[in-house]
Amino acid sequence: MSTFTLKEIKIAGAKHKFYSLVKDNVNFYDQFLDEVKENFHIPLDEELRLENDDDELSELEALIEDIALGNPVLPKCYKKMPSISKQINYTAHEIRTKKSMLRIYCIKERNTGKIIVLGHIKGNSKDQDRKLKIFKKRVNEYHNFKLKNKK
Repeated sequence: MSTFTLKEIKIAGAKHKFYSLVKDNVNFYDQFLDEVKENFHIPLDEELRLENDDDELSELEALIEDIALGNPVLPKCYKKMPSISKQINYTAHEIRTKKSMLRIYCIKERNTGKIIVLGHIKGNSKDQDRKLKIFKKRVNEYHNFKLKNKK
């Protein structure tokens, strides 16, 4: 059986905590960041900077930080996903860059915070549907794990 843990994403002064879902020692958020850096030809060890407006990865990181700090963001960039939320036991959210190239799907867990479950680089609609199925599957696995391991 798989094990799940949460790794806090450190954001100084955060009002809303963000975590990355880790399944069997695979950190899905870190894995997504590495994939994006590779696809956009950013060295894996390079720090992100907001100097370049075209840097979507930095924009995505800034959106996560703004949401954590309680700052307003464009509705297009952060929205609830009610149709997905009905299928899982959590409120689902999508965070995406202005160009909609990078997307992160997270859940809000009461008394914990927001948990990043899946990130992906926009492809076609079939690709997005496939990623949303993976998202729902991971959330349900995480929920079942929590139910079986209640303290």
